[in-house]
Amino acid sequence: MDDKNQMSAALKKTLYISKILNGLLIVCFVVTGCNYQWVKDLSVERTSTSVNNANVDLEITWAYRDEGRLGIEILVKNYPLAQEATLQCPITRIDLENGGKSYLLYKNPDQISLDELYKIKSHNNWYCAIKRHQGGFTDYLFSLTHFNEDRSLPDGTNYFQNDPLPELFDSSDILIELGQVNALFGPQSMVTLPSLGSFTLNVKYAEIKEKLTWQNSQKFIGDSIVIQVNRVALNPSVTWLNACIMIPDNHNWIPQAKLESNGYLAYSTDYLPIYPAYPSTSFVSDQRCFIFTIPYSYSIGSPLSDFQIGINQVIIDNTNPGQVEMKDCEAVSREIRELKSIQIYCWKYETNGQPQHWFQVVSYPDNMTYQEAYDMVETAFTTTIVGPWMLSIDFQSATITSPTPYPPVEKPEELIDVIQSTPSP
Repeated sequence: MDDKNQMSAALKKTLYISKILNGLLIVCFVVTGCNYQWVKDLSVERTSTSVNNANVDLEITWAYRDEGRLGIEILVKNYPLAQEATLQCPITRIDLENGGKSYLLYKNPDQISLDELYKIKSHNNWYCAIKRHQGGFTDYLFSLTHFNEDRSLPDGTNYFQNDPLPELFDSSDILIELGQVNALFGPQSMVTLPSLGSFTLNVKYAEIKEKLTWQNSQKFIGDSIVIQVNRVALNPSVTWLNACIMIPDNHNWIPQAKLESNGYLAYSTDYLPIYPAYPSTSFVSDQRCFIFTIPYSYSIGSPLSDFQIGINQVIIDNTNPGQVEMKDCEAVSREIRELKSIQIYCWKYETNGQPQHWFQVVSYPDNMTYQEAYDMVETAFTTTIVGPWMLSIDFQSATITSPTPYPPVEKPEELIDVIQSTPSP
C-alpha cells in the first residue's frame, strides 16, 4: 500500500535501450518508463481451465468451494519480464461471473485507493508469488480466496457483519486481466509494461474431501492481552488467519501470526489492519482486528494432522512522538541509564499545534557510536508481549481439538492474569 510512484518531468531522459526477447520488442526510457509492443499473433486458444495468449499461459491449478468460501489458484506462465526488472504481480483485475452477474474479486492495490482496497479486502484475500524468473520470462502463482461473509469486523457485541454475496453455482467464469503495470527496472528506473489483454477461464466446482475452512471463533486470555481467532482458511500455497487482539494500550501494534503443522513452522509475512475500519485511526481502539498472510505449502490430499495456528507475539511500538507522553520518555530514560549507561534528555515540542514528546541522546559509552546509542533508546520504547496463543484445528470436523476454550472477556478492563494459552515448550 505504498504511495504511487510519480515521475518528475525534469528527470526525463532520451536514453533508449532496445532488446528483442522471443519476438518482444522493448523500447525503454530511463526514468520515464518502458513501452512494449507485441509482434506475435494475438489469437487465443481456450480450454476449460487454461488460456494461451502470445505465449503467456494462464491456468487455474486449484479450485475449492465450501459453504463459507471460494478458493482458486492461478498460474501465470511465461510473463515477459526483463531480467533486470522487478514486478510484484502482473494481474491487475479478477472478476467472477456468476448467475448473469459480475463480482469484483481483486484489483491491483497499486491502482486503487485505500477505500477501495479495504472494501475489496472485506470479502477477498490474495497472495502473489514469483515461482520462476529466468531468460526474460516469469511465472507467478496467484492465490485468491473469496469469503461469503465478512468475519473480520466485530461490532460491539462481538458478532460479525453479515453481507453475503449470492450463492455460487456449479461453475463460474473467471475473468483475469493482465493490464498495464509499472515495474522497477534497475535500482532507480521504472518501466511501464503494456496490457496483455483479458482472459476468461471457466471453473467447475468439484467436491473436495478436505474441509479447508474453520470459522467458529475462539478466544484466549493471556497476561494483559486477549486473542480472538475468527477464521482460518487454507489454500495449497497460503493460509489466511483473521484474528482480533485486545490490549489496553493506544500505541501502534505489530502482531505476528504463527502456524505449525507436522513439525513445520511458518510465520506471517504481512498483515492488514481491518478493524477499526480505514480511515479511522486504530490507535484509539483497545480492540483491533487483522488479516494475516502465512505462506504455507501443503500437498493436496495429504492429511492435515497436528495443525496449530494463532498469534505468536505482539510488539507495542511507542516510537511515534505523537503518541509518546512525558512519563513514557522519563521511564525509558531511567531504564536506559541503568542498563546501558546512556543518558537522554526528554523534550516537548509542537507540530501543527499538537504536543509531541521525544528524546535527545546526551551521552553514551565510548565503545558505541551515537547511532547505536540512539537505536538502543528507540528500541526501549517498544514492548513485546510474547505468546504464542495457538489453537489446534481438525479441519475435517471443523472443530478445535485443543486447548480447552477459555471464558470470553468482553472489555479490556476485565483482562485478568491467566496463564498464557498453549505456550510452546
